[in-house]
Amino acid sequence: MSDRQLTSLADRGVIGIRFNLSTHGMSQFVAPGVERLLARVKEMGWLLQVHYEKDELVEAAPILRRAGVRVMVDHFGRPDVASGLAHPGFQTLLELGRTGNAVVKLSGPSARRWRGIPTATSTRSSRRPSRRSPSTAASGAPTGPFVRIDQRMDYGPPLVCLQRWLPDPADRRTVLWDTPARLFGLG
Repeated sequence: MSDRQLTSLADRGVIGIRFNLSTHGMSQFVAPGVERLLARVKEMGWLLQVHYEKDELVEAAPILRRAGVRVMVDHFGRPDVASGLAHPGFQTLLELGRTGNAVVKLSGPSARRWRGIPTATSTRSSRRPSRRSPSTAASGAPTGPFVRIDQRMDYGPPLVCLQRWLPDPADRRTVLWDTPARLFGLG
């Protein structure tokens, strides 16, 4: 995209772009002109939303760090839950988060790859975050409309999970309102 096209999008309220490693692999990160695009994304203060699964972030992380763009990791980073906390994709996500330049979007808890819809007792793939963690989350809203799931889904079960994972109302406000308002420039 030309600088003019990017500026036109910004003038119309666009605040970021999305790269999808799960669909397109690393091709987006090595395409001609991507360094210039990422530099423009950084200059404009936009977010680069990255969608990936399991360990796909490992190869992209050095490029993201070099570019210095603000990163929004989509769908919890879609970790390989069966591999536990030590798997490379999750560790890379933590490292990226420690830079202070990345947030994790709490969306898509109903994705079938997570082996089931969250319930009030879902705790296996989550742990109570540290006091600093809620500010790193971009949104607690489940993705909708719910597509590609094997059973009926509504907003109730993910909301119950969020209340269990973040029992402090102040933490929930940080996740559901304060952080998104800051990231998306909401008044």
